[in-house]
Amino acid sequence: MKGKAVPVVLCCLLTLAVIMTVLPRSAGMTARAKSRVPDSNPVTYYGGPVAPGTMNVYAIFWFPGDQGAMSTYMSAIKQYYRDVGGNRLYNMLTEYAGNNGTPTSAALAGVWEDTGTSYNTQLTLQDFINEVKLAIVNNNWPTGGYNNYFPIYLLPGANTVAGIVTGHGSFGPQDNPTIFGYILYCEQGGMCGVPTHPNDPNSYATDGAINASAHEQFEAATDGGGDFDLGWRGEGEIGDLCAGKFGPTPYPYDGGQANQEWVNSHGIDDYYIIQEMESNSPAGCILGV
Repeated sequence: MKGKAVPVVLCCLLTLAVIMTVLPRSAGMTARAKSRVPDSNPVTYYGGPVAPGTMNVYAIFWFPGDQGAMSTYMSAIKQYYRDVGGNRLYNMLTEYAGNNGTPTSAALAGVWEDTGTSYNTQLTLQDFINEVKLAIVNNNWPTGGYNNYFPIYLLPGANTVAGIVTGHGSFGPQDNPTIFGYILYCEQGGMCGVPTHPNDPNSYATDGAINASAHEQFEAATDGGGDFDLGWRGEGEIGDLCAGKFGPTPYPYDGGQANQEWVNSHGIDDYYIIQEMESNSPAGCILGV
């Protein structure tokens, strides 16, 4: 589902219960429902930019008052961003060229934990924008560009206004938008949208966060311009079309632990449970090429 808020453009919402949620209409906001479609229904290219070359990820952990309790959670998410670029799942994005190039890889370019900025009573899209702007100023990060992406992570129990769930959006000019994501924490039993496995080295909440991170990152790479309708989309974006699909059942977990096994820069295997993504050639949900 996509809606527009001034000055934010909400490109995609992923419910961790794998339910597509429709934002209510309010002043300055339009909403469009997204529904699951058959795998044979491909996305359409609208002629605009994608995240060309290497996507630079600037992760923001908005954890007011944290004194180390979230360190394991943060470490796993940072490792995902270090691993994803150039691996078999991200390689699929070369099918989604834009007028400014082709997505080829991703890299963790910066990390910031904000322990000092308190949450409002209910977080809004404008609060996410303000946090991204604060992170950019404090860390001297780039202010925009299609190959820069700013995902925000929230503490357990963070309260958002009705209708806001995990998603991504953008603000700023069409030719140089600031593209960001927002990943809500998923409690055990909170239907994070990922299968469980007895040998899984991660917590359920961590698996849910990494799966949501991939969903939003891949959509930001192929349709980050939001309401401009310039990227790749159909009745949803490439993550929406395959939400809740993790491969054949029983799941063919790599090494008995996950459906994604990637060798990191130290030659050590890292394991992830990540949904399939919509391939464009041929159309269908896949776990990578």
